[in-house]
Amino acid sequence: MKSWSDSDLYVVREMGRVFLSEGRCSLARQVFRGLVALDPSDSYAQSGLGMALIQLGEFEAADQALAEAIRLDPEDWTAALHLAEFRLRRGISPAARDAAQLAERATRANHCPADVRRRAEYIVRIHQRA
Repeated sequence: MKSWSDSDLYVVREMGRVFLSEGRCSLARQVFRGLVALDPSDSYAQSGLGMALIQLGEFEAADQALAEAIRLDPEDWTAALHLAEFRLRRGISPAARDAAQLAERATRANHCPADVRRRAEYIVRIHQRA
């Protein structure tokens, strides 16, 4: 069995990211599923898998993958924000609020771009009014 180097894994992760950004979601799903199979504790792969699954309409699996990415890395503001927005669109309000609060905390801790922080804060505000 081949052992994967960090640089090999980086290239494969990058392939998945590019496929996702190009809208080639079936290929992205295959890449990220392969990465998860190699290392189930890879939060980046779980997050990428979740994003591909959303685009493919596999909503339950997408929610599980994004939630797993956050469980593996609670500071992953990208996964938390995507999960919050996904749950908000799906009408899963309490879970969207919880994910948005996590995203908001993570964005503050990780000095992410202001527009990302505003997206998380907006979702939290929506639920404070509800």
